[in-house]
Amino acid sequence: FESLSSILKLPGKKTFNNMDRDFLEKRKKDLNAYLQLLLAPEMMKASPALAHYVYDFLENKAYSKGKGDFARK
Repeated sequence: FESLSSILKLPGKKTFNNMDRDFLEKRKKDLNAYLQLLLAPEMMKASPALAHYVYDFLENKAYSKGKGDFARK
């Protein structure tokens, strides 16, 4: 969804001190704002194919730690 790259920017990450309480609170707030923008009705109308990916990501699924191909590599 290159057309949305100028509108949607994921909040930055940190390699070090990434467990700092202030950093975690700010990142949580920024991620929430990102999701709110992503789920806005205008955004869904502008990119209807995006809805499938967003809802799939947000769906409550079972997590199978270490059982995928990626984990073995």
